[in-house]
Amino acid sequence: MTIASKLVYSEGENNWTFGYFESIGLCALGIGRIDQNAQKAEIMYDVVVVGAGIAGLSAAQVLAQAGLSVCVLEKSRGLGGRLATRRVQTAYGEVRVDHGAQYFTCRSPAFEELLKPLIAQGTVTPWLEAIPTLTLEGILPADPDHTYPRYCCPQGMNTLAKKMAQGLTIQRQTKVSGLTLTADNRWQVITESGHFRAAAVLLTPPPQQSLALLGSLAEDLDYLAAQQVRFQPCLAVMAGYDPQSNLAAMPFGLRWQDTSILAWSAVDSSKRPQSPMPVMVFHSTPEFAHSYAPEQAQ
Repeated sequence: MTIASKLVYSEGENNWTFGYFESIGLCALGIGRIDQNAQKAEIMYDVVVVGAGIAGLSAAQVLAQAGLSVCVLEKSRGLGGRLATRRVQTAYGEVRVDHGAQYFTCRSPAFEELLKPLIAQGTVTPWLEAIPTLTLEGILPADPDHTYPRYCCPQGMNTLAKKMAQGLTIQRQTKVSGLTLTADNRWQVITESGHFRAAAVLLTPPPQQSLALLGSLAEDLDYLAAQQVRFQPCLAVMAGYDPQSNLAAMPFGLRWQDTSILAWSAVDSSKRPQSPMPVMVFHSTPEFAHSYAPEQAQ
């Protein structure tokens, strides 16, 4: 997972224009106009961000640091989106398992600055650099061109999201069902628990979900790129083993080739300072996910 962000703001026209906050393949659609002369009492927020994954949290931090009032709406109880971690109770004690994104990389100076204090605190730590590939002939060494630091969070990948959420206004368990443009050119964000008003809205769910919220506005040519994005499904299996099991010879991260079932495996317990038992995570290929669970894969 590579995190990068770009937000485009034209001061001359006071417009938030179409931009991307990329995170694990996610993009954010920005719509709206900010009128610097407007009465603050007319709107609840300058910007409403839909989704508290890394894309939404990154955007919200940038906007808040620019002096705008921001509210993040998240449909789930937790934060992080695909930075998904579960706490599982076992006969040997509680284990934390990353069943979503397994690691992240750092490719930008801005994100590097964000990571420095988190690494110093131990919230983030380097996990591995090289990822070999399992083939019918055996395990092939990692490609040197794809050997670089990959980071994880010892307390679970969603820990990064929790850190990035600090200082932000976030409404959890708030599912957005639609958007409407009011007569005074403001956005009304419709949720199951009420309405939110804002001068601009940033949508960070997967493109097809974001476009559905836009309704007929999604037909605008500005959103052509988002209309063409398609996601592939993946099934995740979390497997725990007896504490006496020896997984020492298993690569911490492994790509699978020559199989239509598995694409990835990880010794997830290798991320934890003290895990009561060995734990592995397996990710399926898109083809297997489609065939095994076609309804959930849509």
